[in-house]
This record gives sequence, C-alpha cells and structure tokens, in this order.
Amino acid sequence: MKKLSKKKRIALIAAAAVVVLFAGCYAFYLNELSAVNNKKQDVVFVVEEGETMDSVLERLQQEGLIKSSTFASLHARISNQTQNIAGIFVLNDQMSTDEILRVLNDPTQVRTDQLLITFPEGRWAKDYAAQIEEQLGINADEILALWNDPSYIETLAKDYSFLDADALNNEEYRVRLEGYLFPETYAFDKDATADEVTRTFLDHFAEIYAKYEEDINASDYSLHELITLASIVQYEAATSEDLIATMRTAGAPVRPAQTSILHTIHICTAVCRSVRSSIREKRRSMLSCIRRKVITIILSLTSTVSAEKRGRCITVRPTSSTSSCRRSSNSCSKRQIVV
Repeated sequence: MKKLSKKKRIALIAAAAVVVLFAGCYAFYLNELSAVNNKKQDVVFVVEEGETMDSVLERLQQEGLIKSSTFASLHARISNQTQNIAGIFVLNDQMSTDEILRVLNDPTQVRTDQLLITFPEGRWAKDYAAQIEEQLGINADEILALWNDPSYIETLAKDYSFLDADALNNEEYRVRLEGYLFPETYAFDKDATADEVTRTFLDHFAEIYAKYEEDINASDYSLHELITLASIVQYEAATSEDLIATMRTAGAPVRPAQTSILHTIHICTAVCRSVRSSIREKRRSMLSCIRRKVITIILSLTSTVSAEKRGRCITVRPTSSTSSCRRSSNSCSKRQIVV
C-alpha cells in the first residue's frame, strides 16, 4: 500500500481539524438556540410599536425565554425572521429560539381579542378584584365572593392538586384564595368570566409551583402553611429591598424580580431546613453535654469512695470538657466533697 506523502498527511489532519472545529461551533450554535427550560411556563410578551428587533431579543433574554440575544439575532438574519410585529404574544420557555421568532413574525399569533393586565406585587386580593372590575368589567364583589366560596374551591381543588379545600375552609380568612393569585402580567379574553380569570391565575401558579414542588414536599410544612409563612415574611418586609436582604440572609440567590410569593415560599423552605438542622445540632450538643455530666458524677463518686478509704478531703475540679456544660446546668461548677 502506497504511503501518503507528508504534505498530504498534514493536509488531511488540517481538514479533519477544520471539520471537528466546525462541528463543535455548530453544536454550540444549536445549543444556544435551544429551549431554556423543559418545564412549560407560559409568558405574556408584549412587543411595543416601533421597538427594534435587538431590543426585543434583549428583553427575551432578560426574561429567560432565550439563551443568547446575540445568537438569536444571527439566526433571525439567517432565517429572514426580522419582521417586528407589535402586539401581545403568549410564549413559553419550552420554545426554542427559532419557534419564538416564528411566533413573533406571525401576525396571526397576535392576541387582538385579549387584554393585558399587570397585577403588581404586594397587593391584596381585594385590590386585584378592583383592578379586574376596572379593566374587564367583572364586578369586584362577585369575584371576591367566588374566591371565598368553599364549594367553588372544592371544585377547583379537583383540577389543581396544590389547593387544599379543607385547609382553605376557614371562616377567619378574608379571602380564601389569597396567596394563590400570583402577581404577574396576564392576557385575558375581553369577555372573560370570573371563573376564567380565576383559572388563569391558578394555571400560572401551577406552572411556577412545579419548579419548587420538590423543595416544598421535602419540608415539614404543607404548601398552604408555607404560603401563610411567606405572606407573613412579605408583610413584615417594609420594602422589596428588605425582602431581598432577608432572602440573601437565608443564603438564597435572588434577583430583584424574584420577590413574589412563590420565591418567598422557596426561601421559607430553605429556612425551615436550616432550623431543623440547627435543632438537631443543639440536641446532639445537649446529649454530649449530658454524657459528660454523667461521667463527671461517676468520677466524683469514685473519688469520694477513695477519699473515704483514706479519711481525708479532696477537691474535684471540672475538666475542660465539662466546663462547656455550664450554660445547660449550674451543677457543672467546681465542687468540694468533705468526708
């Protein structure tokens, strides 16, 4: 078999290196265009009139819907998907960059029959009801009565497993669904009913709850108890800066946009685990102290017996190990046994 010349071998190696490099770059390019998440979470996205494509892509990246605005911009130009259509769109983080660009470039995807309503954080259910009445025309008292109706909540609980109808059947609650109405921007049909509005809230709550379900189930508390705890934390935090500081104190990574009730619940589960760990540590310390105390008493008794035999007085001093018990018991101090 005829051997290749040195130049040909070098050329083949160089060609192979170029192919491998190209394949690697292409794989990286495809990864940057892939979906951000594998858990579908719908997000209402608004393209403003006159907004540039670069601005739209930057916001998509900031909202966690695409991985890279740079690669998205490159792909948009390659695939000729640079048309900017103003309006309301419903996207989700399970979409790839290409799918998102196709939706934003499709006039039929604009929700012209829907109304966009933003519910700010830190408001009560009664405030949301008033906002719904103002923008959708649904009577506020009617929707509040629905959110307080035990039989209606039992019906909802069949479709939303995170709702505990028994826990919510409490006359002391002003609004039983308070805490399950996630602050966010929603797209409602202009002729939506009170039931459809409620289910839109709960659908979004379910999507985000799924992200924290494992942590919540691992805690010693039910979701409803954690929502109550998180509500107290949010109520006591005078400002969003206070809340962020509380979250960071608990050792949780947080961005300013992540101060909603479910993010606070996530922090509460971490705090609960920390408290349980602290209690277990204190129990271990207490048991260790008791064991040292018992040993000290035994040694004292042994010394007493020995002193009786010699007929003299001895002084038993606590060791360094027993001195740490003084916080738990005053009897760990220096003692004198007279025979």
